[in-house]
Amino acid sequence: VLMLDAGVFDDIAATVMLHPGPIDIAAGRSLALSEATVRYTGRESHAAVAPYLGINAADAVTVSQVAIGLLRQQLAPGQMMHGIVTDGGQAANVIPARAELRYTMRATNSESLRELESRMSGCFAAGAVATGCEHVVTETAPAYAELLPDAWLSSTLRAEMVRFGRTPIPEDVEASMPLGSTDMGNVTQVMPGIHPIVGIEAGGASIHQPAFAAAAISDSADTAVTEGSI
Repeated sequence: VLMLDAGVFDDIAATVMLHPGPIDIAAGRSLALSEATVRYTGRESHAAVAPYLGINAADAVTVSQVAIGLLRQQLAPGQMMHGIVTDGGQAANVIPARAELRYTMRATNSESLRELESRMSGCFAAGAVATGCEHVVTETAPAYAELLPDAWLSSTLRAEMVRFGRTPIPEDVEASMPLGSTDMGNVTQVMPGIHPIVGIEAGGASIHQPAFAAAAISDSADTAVTEGSI
């Protein structure tokens, strides 16, 4: 937390969090986010001897993911979801009585996120209805609100980037480039804050790729750390 003296803004409490990236962004934004775990419970049975006695929880996962895939066509701008299967059974010859999904949902703002969550809930339920399984949806972590960059802080940071010879992307482009999600979004809902991206030479790699991790220990990255801290 920084205490800033901004002339007409005296002793303003504000937050600034820097992140490396392949380009310079003064007013980085982020999407609202929530995460859920979906557990399906069916009934085990031998897959060859008595498959008709089983209730296949892995099939519930399949139906749910098909429903999610079909939903993508009707998503509002900024809405997205991505997930993994964390449990799909233990043996190929046993109809699994338990299976589990973990999904992340994102949207441009919290209101849009609530709408997406409601539609995703129907997809999760579809797997249970189609297979006869029971299902439980559990929130895995507190939700993140969208990040709202403070205009004055962003303008000041943009000028500093230019002073150091950097070329931050234009403001109108910033507004259309959400960069993942962060709990700092919750902070900016109640106090001024910014989450700028300080560019490093990454050879076209994006964050969370192995090539970007390698670039993060380069001279360019050291420069970004130094300039970002001034």
